[in-house]
Amino acid sequence: MAYFDVDRRAAGILPGGTSGSVQPPPGPKYVPEYQVSGQPYVKFVAHDGNTNELTFPYMTQWIIVTNHGTNAMKIGFSAAGLDSNSNYFQIDGQTPSPKLDIRTKSIYYDGTNLDTFSVIAGLTNITTGSIADYEASTYWGT
Repeated sequence: MAYFDVDRRAAGILPGGTSGSVQPPPGPKYVPEYQVSGQPYVKFVAHDGNTNELTFPYMTQWIIVTNHGTNAMKIGFSAAGLDSNSNYFQIDGQTPSPKLDIRTKSIYYDGTNLDTFSVIAGLTNITTGSIADYEASTYWGT
């Protein structure tokens, strides 16, 4: 067992350098990522009437979904929540959602054929692989 940075670098545990400290990548509970402005993300989606997933490139700080269609659409955080008709929220036609301060890696959507919606979000630098997959969790929307 190595007790000194020199021993750890020699063992390949630490990279070379003078400080000897390694900064881990930010994780889902890394507060500074939520204290600064998010990186802008905008997407326009034409959906086909099926339950689909929109995956973000990084974890979100917040999201706003605007329904540009004439019919209501459902938004949730798992496919099971939409399919069970129990764990989702609805956005009426020609209406935006409020700003949702939500940390998520994806949203699921369902609506009528040929309707469109847009998503604007503030993204962090936290990779989406750093959060657990809650698809089977009862509190995540199944």
